[in-house]
Amino acid sequence: MRYAQIVVVVECKLYRSETQFRAIDEGIRVGQFVSNKALRHWMDEGKTGNTVGKHDLNKLCAVLTAEPDKPQKCHSALL
Repeated sequence: MRYAQIVVVVECKLYRSETQFRAIDEGIRVGQFVSNKALRHWMDEGKTGNTVGKHDLNKLCAVLTAEPDKPQKCHSALL
Protein backbone atom coordinates (compact mmCIF):
# COMPACT_ATOMS: atom_id res chain seq x y z
CA MET A 1 0.00 0.00 0.00
CA ARG A 2 1.35 3.42 -0.93
CA TYR A 3 0.77 6.48 1.17
CA ALA A 4 0.75 9.97 -0.24
CA GLN A 5 2.95 12.50 1.49
CA ILE A 6 1.62 16.03 1.63
CA VAL A 7 3.67 19.04 2.67
CA VAL A 8 1.98 22.37 3.26
CA VAL A 9 4.21 25.43 2.97
CA VAL A 10 2.96 28.85 3.96
CA GLU A 11 5.05 31.85 3.00
CA CYS A 12 4.45 35.44 3.97
CA LYS A 13 6.32 38.71 3.98
CA LEU A 14 6.70 40.50 7.29
CA TYR A 15 7.34 44.17 7.83
CA ARG A 16 8.09 44.00 11.56
CA SER A 17 4.50 44.39 12.64
CA GLU A 18 3.79 42.97 16.07
CA THR A 19 0.23 42.05 15.08
CA GLN A 20 1.55 40.00 12.16
CA PHE A 21 3.95 38.14 14.45
CA ARG A 22 1.14 37.40 16.92
CA ALA A 23 -1.19 36.20 14.15
CA ILE A 24 1.46 33.88 12.72
CA ASP A 25 2.29 32.50 16.17
CA GLU A 26 -1.39 31.85 16.84
CA GLY A 27 -1.76 30.11 13.46
CA ILE A 28 1.22 27.89 14.22
CA ARG A 29 -0.18 27.03 17.66
CA VAL A 30 -3.60 26.16 16.23
CA GLY A 31 -2.00 24.03 13.50
CA GLN A 32 0.08 22.14 16.04
CA PHE A 33 -2.96 21.69 18.27
CA VAL A 34 -5.04 20.17 15.46
CA SER A 35 -2.13 18.01 14.32
CA ASN A 36 -1.55 16.68 17.84
CA LYS A 37 -5.27 15.99 18.35
CA ALA A 38 -5.46 14.12 15.03
CA LEU A 39 -2.38 12.06 15.88
CA ARG A 40 -3.73 11.23 19.35
CA HIS A 41 -7.11 10.24 17.82
CA TRP A 42 -5.36 8.01 15.27
CA MET A 43 -3.22 6.34 17.97
CA ASP A 44 -6.16 5.76 20.33
CA GLU A 45 -8.41 4.33 17.63
CA GLY A 46 -5.58 2.11 16.39
CA LYS A 47 -5.28 0.53 19.83
CA THR A 48 -8.92 -0.56 19.69
CA GLY A 49 -8.45 -2.14 16.28
CA ASN A 50 -10.38 0.50 14.35
CA THR A 51 -8.99 2.16 11.27
CA VAL A 52 -8.99 5.94 10.98
CA GLY A 53 -9.57 7.43 7.56
CA LYS A 54 -9.63 10.94 6.22
CA HIS A 55 -13.37 11.18 6.83
CA ASP A 56 -12.86 10.41 10.52
CA LEU A 57 -10.24 13.15 10.76
CA ASN A 58 -12.61 15.54 9.01
CA LYS A 59 -15.24 14.77 11.67
CA LEU A 60 -12.63 15.38 14.38
CA CYS A 61 -11.83 18.80 12.90
CA ALA A 62 -15.55 19.63 12.94
CA VAL A 63 -15.67 18.75 16.63
CA LEU A 64 -12.58 20.86 17.34
CA THR A 65 -14.05 23.89 15.60
CA ALA A 66 -17.12 23.68 17.82
CA GLU A 67 -14.90 25.01 20.64
CA PRO A 68 -12.98 27.88 19.01
CA ASP A 69 -11.04 28.99 22.11
CA LYS A 70 -9.83 25.50 23.01
CA PRO A 71 -6.32 25.92 21.46
CA GLN A 72 -5.73 29.15 23.39
CA LYS A 73 -6.75 27.46 26.64
CA CYS A 74 -4.40 24.55 25.99
CA HIS A 75 -1.52 26.83 25.07
CA SER A 76 -1.99 29.07 28.09
CA ALA A 77 -1.95 25.98 30.32
CA LEU A 78 1.54 25.17 29.01
CA LEU A 79 2.98 28.58 29.87
